[in-house]
Amino acid sequence: MDLVYAFPNDFIFQSIFAVGRVKNDRVVIHDHSTGQSATVPQLLRDVGKIKQQLAQQLAAHTLQEMQNGAETWFGLLIPPGCNFVVGLLAVLALGAGVVPLSTDILPEEAVYFARTANFRTILYGSSSQGLVEDTASNYRHKHGKSINTLAIDSLDPGISLADACILDKDVYLDPSFCPDEASSGYLTFTSGTTGLPKGVVHTRKFFRTQVLLGVHDDLTELSIMPLHWAAGMIALASNITRGVRIEFCRSVYSPDWLLNRIKEPGRYRLLGAPAVWTALEQALLKHVEVSSLCDINPGGKAESELRERMQYLSAAGSGGSPVPSGVFQFFARILTGCELTDFYGSTEIGHIFAYATFKENLVHGDVCISPPIHLLVVYEPLTLYQHFLGTLPDHVAAKVSHEGELYVKSDPMFKEYLSDPGRTRAAVDDDGYFKTGDSGYLKSREFYVEGRFGFDVIRFDGWKILAREVEDELLRLPHVKECLVLPVADKLCGQRVGAIIHIPVSEDSARVGYSLPDVRSTMADNLAIYKLPTVLATTIWPLPRTASGKMAKQKAQEEFFPKGCLDGQHPELQVWDLEHGQQPRERRAWDWAGINAG
Repeated sequence: MDLVYAFPNDFIFQSIFAVGRVKNDRVVIHDHSTGQSATVPQLLRDVGKIKQQLAQQLAAHTLQEMQNGAETWFGLLIPPGCNFVVGLLAVLALGAGVVPLSTDILPEEAVYFARTANFRTILYGSSSQGLVEDTASNYRHKHGKSINTLAIDSLDPGISLADACILDKDVYLDPSFCPDEASSGYLTFTSGTTGLPKGVVHTRKFFRTQVLLGVHDDLTELSIMPLHWAAGMIALASNITRGVRIEFCRSVYSPDWLLNRIKEPGRYRLLGAPAVWTALEQALLKHVEVSSLCDINPGGKAESELRERMQYLSAAGSGGSPVPSGVFQFFARILTGCELTDFYGSTEIGHIFAYATFKENLVHGDVCISPPIHLLVVYEPLTLYQHFLGTLPDHVAAKVSHEGELYVKSDPMFKEYLSDPGRTRAAVDDDGYFKTGDSGYLKSREFYVEGRFGFDVIRFDGWKILAREVEDELLRLPHVKECLVLPVADKLCGQRVGAIIHIPVSEDSARVGYSLPDVRSTMADNLAIYKLPTVLATTIWPLPRTASGKMAKQKAQEEFFPKGCLDGQHPELQVWDLEHGQQPRERRAWDWAGINAG
């Protein structure tokens, strides 16, 4: 095949070509960090040139094997923007798979990813040049061979908008090249619970499934999500295959920037973690000079002003952890063009398969939304705990284990954990259902998700932390007789690492010295920073146990970390400031599991 402007005849590029033929002069990408913009024809010409440069680095037999479906991975060390999309599509156009990486990782971490996935090439942006040079040097030193690298700096200045507005015979779909949807598509690394990050492998079908999000091509996506996280890639895939205008604005985003941007008439979509919506709520309240939703009279001037500011927001979503009920209530009042939507999915499931919104006109905050998925969200008074009730779409099946854990099966799910068949087998049951780690129950095709299953794994934002590993380090501290590590519900990050340490009364004088900063500083010698406790309780009494002598974790959680314990009304707890707290030491490799949010 022609390696310049011939593209695979598969769903991904068929969709992009379809958009380009209908709206060939429409700007589909704008990058606020660089000022770059691109139509579909401009984008495809850049993609073709990068694809050709990648192909020139590879042997002919390697190219053929790749196009025949051999698993092949290329790393992307490019910040969200035009260049990222060019690199992504260039790799997919070769029939290979992509591995987006955080541009904030350390060279040692990049070497691990490159070696683990056997990267053919690392594509990078100019801002990552130093990181890539150090990575390549370390790779040679450690493994005795070189790794290919390729800088991407699009767009091609030689192609004017007028020249690139028509898809002609030189830019085409190659009918002889139809990559198998079961071949390499997308690989992302997660923190796992022990050891170094684990790779979650998805096939090319990952990109087809995202059309189920149902986005419309008249939307403008204000993209602030990191693209090395699955949620960011899910959103990007849905946009580029539907012709949504994407404005990459992570580098310039703030609540005030957003409010200024959406003054211009249009239809905008914003997806962000709960912290994004919490900060936006505070900014809006500040604009009308009130402190809470309770201070806004229904139908009054402040409410009208807020609704006017947000009138052009046509889609709003969150995920990763539940949206706080107060934030849900606030945006239910002021959003007129859409509802704030709480998405439910996982990296392994590979797409969003359920969601919830908020309605005030039902008792206790019960919520019903229209097809394709019906969800009910129940809020317990004055707590942050949420229950999802949903009707499953046709492509999803679910069941509950005897222990009460939700299992989900969908098309597609992840193919495997990279080079880890044992972990892959453990993640699914005999019928191919993925074990979500969430507890709940089913009613017909409706399901409740009540929270994380068990106490052994803590979900702090996108990181998974094994409680026992933290407990082992706590027991190294002087005078600590016993300890327990439990998840503590947090409205912004999902769960915090909560530590309870028992210091016998004979050592009570030592108890004064157990401040949370001191504990974190000592434990940081052996633990990654994201695993360190951020809530600490101390006691002179033995921790509760069952009749058989096991730790009574449920009882301990109710006693030491009751619901709402982070509300500032529990002075006996020491709570770490996640935003402003000083880290206990200089950063080192794997402190953030190589999946930094930056």
